[in-house]
Amino acid sequence: GGDVLSTLDDLVGESDQVVGIGHSMGGAALLSASLDRPNAFRGLCLIEPIVLDPTSKPSPAQVSKHLSEVAKRRRGQWESMDEAVSHIRTRKPFQAFSPRGMDAMVHGCLRQSDDGAG
Repeated sequence: GGDVLSTLDDLVGESDQVVGIGHSMGGAALLSASLDRPNAFRGLCLIEPIVLDPTSKPSPAQVSKHLSEVAKRRRGQWESMDEAVSHIRTRKPFQAFSPRGMDAMVHGCLRQSDDGAG
């Protein structure tokens, strides 16, 4: 949470409230930051945040290994942006996105490869 709060302070200052949007570990970092400073955010949008059972105490190496395994299973390339969007829309966390939200997410997170593939 501390890194998020430092970055937030550098970008907008402590008095300005923003909406934090984070996916996976980013969601977890925002949640931690909001617990450290409850008034830091006007709101949070957490997409598939990593929330660990506080009684389980996994080591950083265990968490890293798990995240690596999940990332290896994730598809990283599609034939086109349209195919990527169609695939992403089938994923439950993204089904609630408005068309505008999906467009912002796709253009912020995906890029066209040099060979034209998605």
